[in-house]
Amino acid sequence: MTSNTNNYKMDIIMHPTLSGAYNVAVGMMHIKELTRRYSIDHSDPVTKTGYQRAANITRVNQIKRVLLNENPEDIVLPITLNFRNFSPSDNLTDSGRVLNLNDSSQLFVVDGQHRLEGFRAAIAESPHLFNEFMMPVTIGLQWSEHYEIEQFHTINTTAKGIEPSLALEKLTELFESDDYKETIEERAEQKGDLWKIQSTLLVRKLHESPDSVWFSKVKYANQDKQDKSWTVPLNGFVNSLKPVVNSPLFTHANQETHLLILDAYWNAILKIYPGCLTEPQKYSLQKSLGVSVMHSIFNDVAEIARKGGEDHLQNPEIFHEILNGPLRDLTGTNGLNEEARGQDFWLSGKPGAAGGYSSGAGKKILISRLKSSIN
Repeated sequence: MTSNTNNYKMDIIMHPTLSGAYNVAVGMMHIKELTRRYSIDHSDPVTKTGYQRAANITRVNQIKRVLLNENPEDIVLPITLNFRNFSPSDNLTDSGRVLNLNDSSQLFVVDGQHRLEGFRAAIAESPHLFNEFMMPVTIGLQWSEHYEIEQFHTINTTAKGIEPSLALEKLTELFESDDYKETIEERAEQKGDLWKIQSTLLVRKLHESPDSVWFSKVKYANQDKQDKSWTVPLNGFVNSLKPVVNSPLFTHANQETHLLILDAYWNAILKIYPGCLTEPQKYSLQKSLGVSVMHSIFNDVAEIARKGGEDHLQNPEIFHEILNGPLRDLTGTNGLNEEARGQDFWLSGKPGAAGGYSSGAGKKILISRLKSSIN
């Protein structure tokens, strides 16, 4: 590997991806060259461009401390990049065994943002420690935008502890574009994940509609952390909708009908529990636990409602009639060893009883109780 002020040459092994659609270069890159050249395509919720969330400063500083106080070679997990403007004629020499980079080379990080930011901070503080350090890298060679984001999505939804809402948002945006819709739809169907995109579109409509009880209550990636108006993260809401959007009722209806039905359903619930609507942060009903439970019983409620006609599914009064008794009579023992009933069941913290059902097993019990009282 050699470099001067503008250029850098690195030995690589080049091979195709498993599908054969793209090529990948694998090699070792000097960490100072890497930290000088990489870019991050940060998500902008206003312009709806980019897909990477902002770096967590705490994690970056933790990595920096490890690098400065321990042996930096303890952090050697490969970094994944996409060389967006790669050109074989301009960037490959020696029969494809050497990759040539210059200051115009666009190396966008797919995986490894926090490690690179940590290295950059450590190098700025003690550059002499990293004079000989080489970082393993996997470099996509001119991957398309949707393929780059798909790789980001795959890594982030299989890696422990990484919240996948941002990748989900971006995949849905690509699904809506003329250029990538067919490809994204085909791959989502192959993986059985098309319902996630459909659910994300529904949640966005509910979140953006001023007339919806879900207006501005969904947390999107890179949303201002000081904004406390949200009650449930996008991914939590989307996952809760799986039994709803996969039901025969939704399979044979359009999105506008889906919205009308969900809106009627939640208006009925919050008419029974008005305090949960006026003070949503005080209750767990419009949080991950509440949406998971309410969407799990939706099909049972809808089957009863539709006996009077399909139009009943868009009438909140019909849903209210079915749910009023079961939801008002819902009881449990709270953290103060007292009975919590109806709306108070959903209070957050010790005053409420819903928290006692937050585990997987507990949630199943609560869902079963509500289904029994409805039927």
